[in-house]
Amino acid sequence: MRLPVRLALLSAVALGCGKKPAPPAPDPGPAKVETRPAEANDDPGAWRDKQLAALKLRADPRRAAADELSFLVLEDPAAGPALVELLKDKGTNGPGHTLANQLNSTREAAAVALLKAGPKGEALLREKGLPVLREGLTDPAPAVREHTAYTLGRLGPLAAPLAADVQKLCTDPDARVRAAAFDALRATGAADYVALARLLTHKDEEAARLAGELIALAPRVPKEAAEPLAAGLKGSNPNVQRAAAEALGTLGPDAAPAVPELVALLKALDKARDPKAPRAGADGGPEAAAWDALVKVGAAAVGPVAELLGESNSRLRYHALRALGDMGAVAKPAAPAVKKMLQDPFAENALEAAYALLRVGEAEPDALALLKRGLASEAEGVAALAVQVVERAGPAAESLVPAALAKLTAADPLARYAALELAASRPAGERATRAAEVGKLLADEERVIRQSAARLLGRLGPAAAPAAGALGEALPGEKDPGVRDAIIAALVAIGPGAKPALPALLALVGDKDLAQPTRLGVLAAVVSMAPGSTEVAAAAGKAAQDPDAAVRAAAAGALARLDPLPSDALAALVKMAKGDSRNGPRVAALRGLAAAGPRAK
Repeated sequence: MRLPVRLALLSAVALGCGKKPAPPAPDPGPAKVETRPAEANDDPGAWRDKQLAALKLRADPRRAAADELSFLVLEDPAAGPALVELLKDKGTNGPGHTLANQLNSTREAAAVALLKAGPKGEALLREKGLPVLREGLTDPAPAVREHTAYTLGRLGPLAAPLAADVQKLCTDPDARVRAAAFDALRATGAADYVALARLLTHKDEEAARLAGELIALAPRVPKEAAEPLAAGLKGSNPNVQRAAAEALGTLGPDAAPAVPELVALLKALDKARDPKAPRAGADGGPEAAAWDALVKVGAAAVGPVAELLGESNSRLRYHALRALGDMGAVAKPAAPAVKKMLQDPFAENALEAAYALLRVGEAEPDALALLKRGLASEAEGVAALAVQVVERAGPAAESLVPAALAKLTAADPLARYAALELAASRPAGERATRAAEVGKLLADEERVIRQSAARLLGRLGPAAAPAAGALGEALPGEKDPGVRDAIIAALVAIGPGAKPALPALLALVGDKDLAQPTRLGVLAAVVSMAPGSTEVAAAAGKAAQDPDAAVRAAAAGALARLDPLPSDALAALVKMAKGDSRNGPRVAALRGLAAAGPRAK
């Protein structure tokens, strides 16, 4: 109990000039000083015992006592051992009553008090407290086991030496005990990930699910876990399947024994899949994790994945091709089978085969020829797929980049969008040379294309100046708020080079519907474009009277940058510095006057 000392101030009595002195103020008495109770100082042992007894109470008394005892551990040699002794107490708030916002048992309160005592308390916990708590994990009463596991979870990594004992409770007959054990292991870390992987096939579905969640948090998994993880793929819970597949992915080549189960899972998932769902793209759950694991296994998975190219299911063929391509040169033995897929009746499969061939380094002329035909295709979506493959293939398809970027003007909006994404991925210098071309897409009928074009120009910054005119033309007529904000952001990023768009931006200076950060950016941008413009000066002067204090402060900065500084702008700055109702604008005006220097003399 450490309370601050509060000192009362006595009021002085003022004497009136030429008047009868006022009667003296009543004596307030001695100043009130809050200190520890006298009993804490008169009999420290009794005070300690009182706090220890309070640990057996509930709610606030227990928490206050734990806080006080954490101090006493540092002052009273008997406090630490007494708290260790209380770790044996079996009192709890009852089964299932483990709430994070309170201390739920006497032993939890004692453990928390020792933990809060710092290094001295932590040393006591390691040396004497953990052996006591270990006994609670095997207590006949489920509530005691539950609350002991929960207490160890509160101790976090300090309780890691007992992780193996806690992990044994993951198969406890009592569901509440199992839940507390899994929760504790989140804080301490599991002791045996092989044993944890075996729980993925536990008969209790909740235990299997919780084991999967813990495995997903594992920093590493031993290769001996490959077999039980493979068994976990055979269950029906998608969360467990995903956790097992992700853990196998972390094993990489050591997960080779699980390749048959990974392939079997993918076949089963695809068979059960909704036929109306999109063909391409994994589901983000166990399917995506399984394909990723196969790619990371590498060489041992090449043969089984290549066998999927013979499946009648076109979607399986597509993902098998993508996986082989992602494996790179290690998948070279599959090149003959992949080359046959250049004739696949589905365009996305044939184009994916071209990507795979380029990545494994085989049959490049055939792959490039197919991609060239894909880029020239007028069928909806085909050219877009070809552009995406060119982007993903990198240097291997560099010769086709010009043809792919030519799709910025394609009739198919999918192709235009794909070409825009390719343009955004090119080196900065090359992106800048296409700024004007990208600017034309600001008038595109597709919102996503307009927004992507504006964002790309914004990333280019001053280098996007050739597109400033197109940005200025697009701004007044743009109705979509997201696209409009992206255009404004691009013009602000371009800076002085965006002067062709000045009229469009000036119209926004007084637009109170704009978000405040956008208005501030517009103010800064217009003055950087044309510091000598009378229109800019008029707009900044009007903003200096805005109800929003932040806008007025920004206006002060804008006014100060005018060159020459008009007399009415100077007067507005002086008026703001002397009489604005808010401190921010006044300070901004003073800084503006100082920055203007001789122009404000």
